[in-house]
Amino acid sequence: ITNHADAQRGLESIYRCLAPHGTFLLEIDTIDSLTEPIEGWRYGSHKRLDGSQILLSALTSYDPVTQLYRSQCRYKSVVDSITIEVEDEDFRQYLYRFDEMETHLKNAGFTVIEKYQDFKKTKSTNQKAPQLIYECTKTV
Repeated sequence: ITNHADAQRGLESIYRCLAPHGTFLLEIDTIDSLTEPIEGWRYGSHKRLDGSQILLSALTSYDPVTQLYRSQCRYKSVVDSITIEVEDEDFRQYLYRFDEMETHLKNAGFTVIEKYQDFKKTKSTNQKAPQLIYECTKTV
């Protein structure tokens, strides 16, 4: 979800459907999850057991104003140097700032919100954490 209003409506819907004292887990990527270089083409390949290959080309970009990451990918299935199938993907993702998601969760109705930097439940104090995990409980 790349739109704040859609994200808020989704969280409100989850809160409404959650049983009293139910728990909701959410993992998000942050703006610090970006790898260098952010802009430009990337290429990769994977050889399958049967000798065929999957070739990947991806053009990635990030807009710091909208906090949107975009990856336009083309996957090619290649057998004996012949392209058998092509699939295109246009992936867009909103990347959150460290304290940004708490506002959405509180506005959705959650009052018990724990924030971790890993699934071992290490409290998140690292402002540069690439991912954040939220454990939210509905108290009513």
